[in-house]
Amino acid sequence: MPLQFRLWLLGKIYLRASQFEKSSASLTLAYNTFIGVHLHFDATLVTLDRIEALIYLRRIPEAIKLAQRMEKKLKAWGLRDDTLRLWGLIGRAIEFGEFIETGFSGRIAAHLRVNWIPRPSRVDLVADDRRFRQ
Repeated sequence: MPLQFRLWLLGKIYLRASQFEKSSASLTLAYNTFIGVHLHFDATLVTLDRIEALIYLRRIPEAIKLAQRMEKKLKAWGLRDDTLRLWGLIGRAIEFGEFIETGFSGRIAAHLRVNWIPRPSRVDLVADDRRFRQ
């Protein structure tokens, strides 16, 4: 099993064991590793766990900022408007204390699994299409 998946699993184990500092550290390492190898889908799912760990640590402003930064990345990666609107609701769910209580993370993860359209990062599909037509 690749390192980033082991770190993610370890972070989830720490999260369920209420060891939130260790969970946050492992999940952040997993996220950085996923981003480093351009596994954006997995990095996005790890972000949901990172947000949960931050909420348990009562670092609410940091959790909201993390969600906002990821929303910008999702937009840059070309995700559709429905996904961006759903992701945009995370901040409000965190503020109102509903992110964990309502299982918001699981609903977003399920939506992403169905709607994620993989494409290479940093690729201008329009420019590439024009170049191949010439």
